[in-house]
Amino acid sequence: MQNRYTYKFLSCIIIGFLAFSCRTTNATPADTTGRRYKFYVNAGVYFPETSTVLQINGKHGIGTVIYVEDLLHLDPHPIVFTANMLWKISRRSILNVRYFHYSAEGNFEDIQNQIKIRDTVISVGANLHTRWTNDYFGLNYNYAIFAKKDWSAGLSLGTRHSILSLKMNYELNSMSGEYKTSLTVPIILWGLFAEGYMAPRLRGSYSFEMFRLSVGGISGLIYENRFALEYYFIKNLGLGFSFNQILYKIDDVPFSDNFDWHIRYSLNGIQLNLHARF
Repeated sequence: MQNRYTYKFLSCIIIGFLAFSCRTTNATPADTTGRRYKFYVNAGVYFPETSTVLQINGKHGIGTVIYVEDLLHLDPHPIVFTANMLWKISRRSILNVRYFHYSAEGNFEDIQNQIKIRDTVISVGANLHTRWTNDYFGLNYNYAIFAKKDWSAGLSLGTRHSILSLKMNYELNSMSGEYKTSLTVPIILWGLFAEGYMAPRLRGSYSFEMFRLSVGGISGLIYENRFALEYYFIKNLGLGFSFNQILYKIDDVPFSDNFDWHIRYSLNGIQLNLHARF
């Protein structure tokens, strides 16, 4: 249901931008991809819908499915800071840097069961506070096979580093403690890109990158999908939005002789930015 409303909202914004751009025919001549502006930077907020699913299957079919956000009562709609930079090194070479900091917290309380001895109350339930973070760094090199006056398109090769951290503070049967862990996930992706001016002040871009690998019966799929529009209301400053999809999927990870893991982690959502070009 939430994804359906997100797509409807995205469609309305796209139609609005295109309708508005049709009214800019009397503006200054279109900016080009080959001259004048070499640097594009933006910063803003990202509103992802997150989903983390752990599934344990047996030889005879589907087994236990765990929805991590629901289990830990994590906020499924956090507000995420993001920043991006694009440098047009030459007519065909483009360097793109991306960053976002994702942080979500959750509280789980179960204090329904208590034991009362005279004036002393002993809680038998549990209290769990969780903080989950993802520091995401991306670096892409784009090579424009088609390098035209107002647009370019071609192939991309990039690397991603996600630093995943989990911190849990718990209380159980009058005991308390803390658990912390961190994992760095480096990835190499390849894909396609296109970018250019759709109108004198309206610039659009699209990119799709992926990586697929199967080793020893374990298969993995990672992809990123991004569509963006930015409108420059004055010479060097503008506003924009993008729709981003990120998926990490790993299948058939051995758990025991009779069971295996399936892991799926995704972030989908709209991003709103302040843009500058130089």
